[in-house]
Amino acid sequence: MNTDTKTLSFKFTVRGILAEFVSLRLFDGSDREVTQKYEMLSEILEPGFYKLRIEFNEFVKDNIYRVSTDIDETYDQPASWSSMVSSGFASSHEYYAKPFIQYSKEFTASVNKDKSTEVGGLLLFIRYPDVKAAEEKHDLYENFYILNDKREILFKLDASNTANDKNYGWMAFHVALEEGNYSIVYNGEVKTEMPLFIFQNWQTQLFMMYKDMPLFSTARILIVRDGSGFRENEITQLKLDALLQKIQNGIYYVPPSLIREAAHGKWENPVLAIAVAYCYLLSNDTEHNDLFLIILRNLENKILRNHFASDILALRLLSDSHSGKAIDPEIKVSQPPMFLVGMKILINHSVQLPDLFVAGSAAEKAVAKLKYDTVLTSYEPITDIKQHSKQEKANRRGNEAPSIEESPSDKSISPQQNEIVLKLNISLNYIPFFSASESDHSNWISNSIFNHLSNADPGNGPVDINSIASQLSITPNLVREHLKDMPNLEYLSKFFQSQIPNAGNINPNAVKNFATNMAALNATLSKPKDNEI
Repeated sequence: MNTDTKTLSFKFTVRGILAEFVSLRLFDGSDREVTQKYEMLSEILEPGFYKLRIEFNEFVKDNIYRVSTDIDETYDQPASWSSMVSSGFASSHEYYAKPFIQYSKEFTASVNKDKSTEVGGLLLFIRYPDVKAAEEKHDLYENFYILNDKREILFKLDASNTANDKNYGWMAFHVALEEGNYSIVYNGEVKTEMPLFIFQNWQTQLFMMYKDMPLFSTARILIVRDGSGFRENEITQLKLDALLQKIQNGIYYVPPSLIREAAHGKWENPVLAIAVAYCYLLSNDTEHNDLFLIILRNLENKILRNHFASDILALRLLSDSHSGKAIDPEIKVSQPPMFLVGMKILINHSVQLPDLFVAGSAAEKAVAKLKYDTVLTSYEPITDIKQHSKQEKANRRGNEAPSIEESPSDKSISPQQNEIVLKLNISLNYIPFFSASESDHSNWISNSIFNHLSNADPGNGPVDINSIASQLSITPNLVREHLKDMPNLEYLSKFFQSQIPNAGNINPNAVKNFATNMAALNATLSKPKDNEI
């Protein structure tokens, strides 16, 4: 800075409970970023025009300043919306908070088992944004199912096992369940499945808004002491929602207050501890590595007392990677984690650990069907949904549980079946490839693998299963299975080779690339998995 140039003070401070989550980005007149801070920004500037961008969750605003004198401004934290019913959100209403508090302590359904085995709880609360939107008068429980880890239907939600109010527009479902993996499936217009985990002596609470249909993008999770109910004015719930918003936007920032809270180790809401750990371990910060190692140990051994929940396993892998430690090759995952960021971590590590996902498990099947519209893990319902035992059907007080319409199975296909046109950024003739009955998700994986093999120049090095998995963000085992299930690979290779002399509108380079790369991969498929690394 020229010392002869006059300099001025610019200070901007945000006020509010969640002020430390508000991002402040300052740009000069050439739209170059000067600095970025949270909650308070204080800079010495030369005179001129500046832009201050205020960002908080879904809120973005640009303020333009002509700096010709000292500036000192305060700004109220923007409002925030959430499906959670804590006071402090712009979307909170007493007519939703009261029934939620009531049914966080009262069951609406039961699984008739020995009381000693009912060690945790599941509470689902779906509601409209406000009472005006509730004029639609939908049955909010419609098309919802609760499945166990064997993919058997425990409950088809209906009027007999839920509490409802159509006038205000809310639905509550509360049941005691054994510790373990479960999932909620919506079998309506936009079929969606979400994994849930019930911890011993804890209640897993799932919130969601509804407008014409369930809005899975609004889904939020809390984990509270079983029987403790719900504290409407809990500030940490506001912080949790703000943190989850940042995770959903790919911003891994932990405010100082949460670092201090982590140091005290008192986590009345373990989801906050999990979210803080994900954020910190995905950041470049290394100052608090030892602290977060303690947090993870406390989550496993003292708080949740669980060592096999998929989010715990994902955090363990992430912690080792973040601190540069050797990754435990014995970790195995069979169920999806509740948080999408955890699922992404597991997928990334599956290249290094090919057996991380148990082959054919719910976790592996979910990878190909993932959705990315919420901070929680969600995907199109996977296959193998079973009816429950007759005894447990009877325990649902006569509630009939029809089987959920299953997704199509991914099976090998003969070249004589239906034909489709594949486009590899080039024009191809009709070629026998996929059956019309094959699922869209199976098609996108197979098409993407085909595209990759046709466009990858073998002269740049061999194509292997791990490189394909990394590019497609799927597991190596899924690549392997789709390669095996492609219809007659030898037939396809010969088909393309036969087209080289009279390629016509087929790109001959793509044909050669495919034939060469496929030959290399055919050899790989017959070798042990360890040879791929």
